[in-house]
Amino acid sequence: MARKYFGSENPIGKTITVNKKTDYTVTGVLDNIPHNSHLQFSYVRPFILLKEYGVNLDSWGNVSLEFTKLVLIASLIAWPLAYFIMNSWLQNFVSRTSVKLETLVLSAVLALGIALLTVSYQSVRAAVANPVDSLRYE
Repeated sequence: MARKYFGSENPIGKTITVNKKTDYTVTGVLDNIPHNSHLQFSYVRPFILLKEYGVNLDSWGNVSLEFTKLVLIASLIAWPLAYFIMNSWLQNFVSRTSVKLETLVLSAVLALGIALLTVSYQSVRAAVANPVDSLRYE
């Protein structure tokens, strides 16, 4: 794309006007991207420009909230089934005990804690990773 607009001239620092209203400054050029790479594109725009197209960037940080909702919904679905199965199984013992609500709530809290720890760990791991290491295997 750089050759198309700038020929053999160095495009770094030059400005491109798109649709006669938006100016973009060329800050880098990628050359010779392998055809088998997952990174196939014509150009890259700054992340902040997504706001111009109506993308809500504020909601991207709510991954933990989304996982919390999913774990709670899964717990609400699993509680009746777990209660029925455990109650049926415990009836086969001579000394019977009942299934308590606290046990089910504790299982939901533990599942939520494990989910949040996993998401947090993966998020931190992705944030501190060197992107060059990821691209090396592309």
